[in-house]
Amino acid sequence: MINANRIADYTLNFKKPSGFWDSPSGESQRENSRVDVLFGPGTKRAGNMTSSNHDSLRALIVDDEPPAQRRMQRLLEDTGRVTVSAVAGSVTQALTLVGEDDIDVAFLDIQMPGSDGFQYVEKVPFDVSVVFVTAYSRFALRAFEVAALDYLLKPVEPDRLVATLDRVERAVRQRRCPQTPDVSGSATTASQRSELICLQLSGGARFVSEVDILCILACDDYSQVILKDGSAELVSVSMRTWEASLPRERFPRVHRSAIAAVSHIRRIDRFKGRWQAWLNGLCDPIPVNRDAARRLRAGLPV
Repeated sequence: MINANRIADYTLNFKKPSGFWDSPSGESQRENSRVDVLFGPGTKRAGNMTSSNHDSLRALIVDDEPPAQRRMQRLLEDTGRVTVSAVAGSVTQALTLVGEDDIDVAFLDIQMPGSDGFQYVEKVPFDVSVVFVTAYSRFALRAFEVAALDYLLKPVEPDRLVATLDRVERAVRQRRCPQTPDVSGSATTASQRSELICLQLSGGARFVSEVDILCILACDDYSQVILKDGSAELVSVSMRTWEASLPRERFPRVHRSAIAAVSHIRRIDRFKGRWQAWLNGLCDPIPVNRDAARRLRAGLPV
């Protein structure tokens, strides 16, 4: 069982495959962007806001560095899905600047003068989705512990931000209509939080529940985690490491290139002499070896 107390042991790192992640900003530019932000804290109502839209997410940005504030606001507004309601330079200012009716999500820097981003989570008097935005990966475990929705590394990549906004929108829908079932399967109960796994990706960390994993597929020196919400994350974790980390009774190695969640297998059949498993939510089958197919069909552990 992977639990919060042991999550650091299972933090899974993403290493950039050659040619996989093409970005105009290299590592030197990435580091420079972290040290070139030289201005002091400030607080303001967001200027140059996008036009109001009932379907837009309403966001608060909390960062003590104006260049970082401006970049985050530009990234959010460029998606066409977010209205930046306010920008604050400190936790104290953020708490006094906006109320429950003003925002759906807060994008928080962590290290700021006076109070850090975690103190905003502790003090905010209403329910709001929280996304941490920081240059450091070492706070990912604590972000997990305070139930952050996502964790982004600076400089934030636009594609990574889109995935974050997808998760924010699902969380906001659930808050606004709590009786509406989460068809994406992304909702996580308190009991499931003890089974969360921290995947460290190129643009930050993502927390996924074991119950949301459909399967894990080998991909050269990497592995691909396929999730119920239709997303897939590529991580530099071997199949052997996954096999040792996950509970075998729920995630058996059904093929040298596949680990499957038993609870999501809906049928097993044979095609052109090869066994395959069909999983809930996947259009294509995954390979299954003959012994695993026999045992699964007989209801035996693999």
